[in-house]
Amino acid sequence: MRATAVVLALGFLLVAGPAGATPTNIVDHSPVSPVETGSGPPPPPPPTPPPIDTPHAGAQIPFGAGMPTTVEATPVDTDKPKGPTRKVSYRKYTLAIDGFSVAMILTGRLIGGKDPSAIPQAIATVGLIGGAFGSPALHGARGHAERAARSMGLRIGAGAAGLFVQSKFTDCGGFRQCLDPSGPGIVIAAVTASAIDALFMTSERVPLQVAKPVALATPGGAMLGLAGTF
Repeated sequence: MRATAVVLALGFLLVAGPAGATPTNIVDHSPVSPVETGSGPPPPPPPTPPPIDTPHAGAQIPFGAGMPTTVEATPVDTDKPKGPTRKVSYRKYTLAIDGFSVAMILTGRLIGGKDPSAIPQAIATVGLIGGAFGSPALHGARGHAERAARSMGLRIGAGAAGLFVQSKFTDCGGFRQCLDPSGPGIVIAAVTASAIDALFMTSERVPLQVAKPVALATPGGAMLGLAGTF
């Protein structure tokens, strides 16, 4: 019985090895790492990402921080034509409109006399409205909004001055006759405003069209020519 215990003890020592020896793999007798045996230190933790800098509650964010940068567009002057230009005037159109308006005012004066009735006054009023808004509307239609505003201001101011002169320096029988739209003050104011408008507000520059050669095929050959605005 004692001999059997000694044999078992020797067998255990041969398998386990002496105390403090490095454990080996039973299959290929290679050293076992401390990580595999669980007796070594744990592996280092993975690196943590850097913290995101987020503003805390109540922090003031600078104006414009984090906003996309915008590129300011270069303003393009669309009023001035590009390329070669030539100076033209459309005063003949403003003079035609004003001439018709003044003719309407004078017609109402001639028909009604010094004390016009409703119909002559209506004719003169139509002429007065045409003289005040006709040429400014033409300026606006040609793309000159600022010029249209100046023209209308000129005409309204001249008309008010004409009414004042008419009521102060003419022999009118009453308030209604002093505000007669066909009176001499209104006629003089309309003619003066029309002349100033035609002289100083009707010039503009338009693109100069250069003549270009044109070739056209015909049944019997070809035809050459020039096309353009002169």
